[in-house]
Amino acid sequence: MLLKKRKERERKKRRPRQPKTRKGAKGKGKKQEEEEPTEVVEDTPEQKLEKEKKELRDKVDALKAKIEQYQSKVKLCQEDKVFQDAEEQRHKITDLVEKTSSERKYLKAGGQEYANTVLGERRAYVFVEMKKNPEDEAAEEEPKMIKINGAACRTPAEDIIWEEQQRELEANAPKGKAPAKGKKK
Repeated sequence: MLLKKRKERERKKRRPRQPKTRKGAKGKGKKQEEEEPTEVVEDTPEQKLEKEKKELRDKVDALKAKIEQYQSKVKLCQEDKVFQDAEEQRHKITDLVEKTSSERKYLKAGGQEYANTVLGERRAYVFVEMKKNPEDEAAEEEPKMIKINGAACRTPAEDIIWEEQQRELEANAPKGKAPAKGKKK
């Protein structure tokens, strides 16, 4: 009898424990579901071929879209090159303007001075082009910010990120226009 009990204990140790299920209708239903083998439906060769064709079409469409994006970039680069060539030929006066106070630095006058004597140490400056007002020729030249079109040198993926950043900037920008310094409302 002791021998039988030992053998039974050893057998129980060797096989993994199975969780006990409750008796009743619920337990029987689970056993029946587990015992039923699930049938694996294999695709026919025609279905496999159609799936592969669909995947290839999707890849080709994605590549065509990228090619189209890069071709539009090439066209934009060519247009930008023509614009830059025309800009180089045009005579213009450039200068630095302090960002916060719009104070012009007149860099042409102090051409031989060191930058640390002309510019403030902890100030931000903007590179501008000085343009005359076409309506009033007697007025002084006004600074106009020089804008650089970076679209020609960005990839299509970078364009998407840039557009998102611009939308965020527009959304975060103040809605009302603040009056210029020194002017009353």
